[in-house]
Amino acid sequence: MLGGALRGFNLLLVLAGLLVGVLMIQWRWSRRSIEKIRISRLLSPNIFAGKAAKVRYQIHNRGYWMPAWMIRLEDTVESVQNHQLGVIASGTPLIEAGGQSSVSSEVLFSHRGKYKLLGLKAMTCFPFSLSTSILETSEAEDIIVFPRLFTMQKHWRKHLRKRSAGHSAQNRRQGSSEGEFYGLREWRNGDSQKWIHWRTSARLGELAVRQFEDQRRFDTCVIVDAFSDEQSDPDTPETAISLAASLTLEFLKSKSDHVDLLSIGKSAELILGQTGGQHARKLLSSLANLGASDHPEWTAAFDQVRSQRLIPKEIIVISTRTQKQFQSTQPLAHDLLTAWSRQNHLVWSDVRTDLKQWIQAEDSKENPVTNRPKFLEEDSAKSSASEMPESHDERGGESDGSPGTRGGRKLVGDSKLEGEVLS
Repeated sequence: MLGGALRGFNLLLVLAGLLVGVLMIQWRWSRRSIEKIRISRLLSPNIFAGKAAKVRYQIHNRGYWMPAWMIRLEDTVESVQNHQLGVIASGTPLIEAGGQSSVSSEVLFSHRGKYKLLGLKAMTCFPFSLSTSILETSEAEDIIVFPRLFTMQKHWRKHLRKRSAGHSAQNRRQGSSEGEFYGLREWRNGDSQKWIHWRTSARLGELAVRQFEDQRRFDTCVIVDAFSDEQSDPDTPETAISLAASLTLEFLKSKSDHVDLLSIGKSAELILGQTGGQHARKLLSSLANLGASDHPEWTAAFDQVRSQRLIPKEIIVISTRTQKQFQSTQPLAHDLLTAWSRQNHLVWSDVRTDLKQWIQAEDSKENPVTNRPKFLEEDSAKSSASEMPESHDERGGESDGSPGTRGGRKLVGDSKLEGEVLS
């Protein structure tokens, strides 16, 4: 270009040479930067509809001397139910040579169900924004979005019949069955002599007995009747499933309670009660994948009940219809339910009219409050600590002026998976 200028060549030729040089620098710099990028993804193991969940990305620059500038990440999300697509966008302004950065985005799923993360895409248009270099990865991953959780009333257990536990002869042989000791009181007629606290009685000069907390437990089977026809409100089955999820998690908070789940819709699935966070996720996954039907599979459900010989003390049916409507539409299933519940206590709850007796008045399906049990929170913390290395730099930046590039909250719906970014 210098020789052409000194020999009197056309100035346009010099300008063209400058532009070609800029394009070459843009192509080589951006391509080299993006080739050295490696990305890993970490999802929260417990994602609930209506509750913002954090998706974290660890970006590592393997280059020895060239920093990576203005990296934008796009993670494509697909709903398995309706195959709608959406994008989770985030970015970071700078990653030093040989360094790493951690960025995160908050994703809000409005509906439960199964989703797929199809793959990550990293891109940069640094330094002159004349072209964009893209690196695509095939890190596909399935995620389950659990149902919305309601805030239960403080005294919601009053609708159930309590069963005293620990008073059988077998339990007496195994040890004390009176419950947890919490204080002393004076002697009353009818108190057992083994409850006398002799040291305190000697000090006070009168008999004092140990007082125990009454030990209560619930042996319950929660049944979800996901019935929906053309005349029904499509949101009613979602309310029933959310109530069932909230109720089962409340039972699991108590170690003495035993809860089984029988979900009935397009398919039937019976999950026997256990303890721990893994069992809670199994229950929530079953409810997340439950599909509403105009003819729920009650017959298949009772086949599983008979095969497992399930005999709960309490049966709670959470339905989208009244028991009378259930009897008129599915008489055979109603006869089976009646025969099964003869030796048990049956509670039928129609969410259209009985929802307020379970959840708090200010809680609604449009604005649910998610209260996750401690065992789910602890498992989430352990998973995050073990799978994602510690990062020295966590930033959220924007890669260009287009909307949706700033790290923040992404709204992901069921019918349309695009949304605006909330800073």
